[in-house]
Amino acid sequence: MVKEPEIMSDVQNKIGNKRLQVFMPEALMQHIEKQIGPNGMYANAGEFLRDLVRKDAYSEPSLHRHLDAVWEALIPGAMAQESEFKPLKLNDILDENGLSK
Repeated sequence: MVKEPEIMSDVQNKIGNKRLQVFMPEALMQHIEKQIGPNGMYANAGEFLRDLVRKDAYSEPSLHRHLDAVWEALIPGAMAQESEFKPLKLNDILDENGLSK
C-alpha cells in the first residue's frame, strides 16, 4: 500500500520563503527525477515543484470562470420547453457570433 505524501513546512529565511518537505511514493519520485537534471527541463526538484504549483495556482481560477460561463450558458437551454427550440444552421450561428469566414 502506498502512503499518501506527508507535507511539513517551516520558516526557511527572512525574506518570507518557506521550506517544504514532501515524502513521495517511489513512482512519483521516479517521475520527478525524469524531469530534472541534464536530460530534464528543470535544474532540481524544487524548481519542478514550484512550476507545478504556479501552473495550478494560475490555471484553476481561470478554469472555474470558464466552466461557470459554460454552465450559465447551458442553463436556459436545459430549462426551456421543447417548443422553444428552433432549428439552426452552423453558418447562421457563426455569423451571429462574428466567427464566420
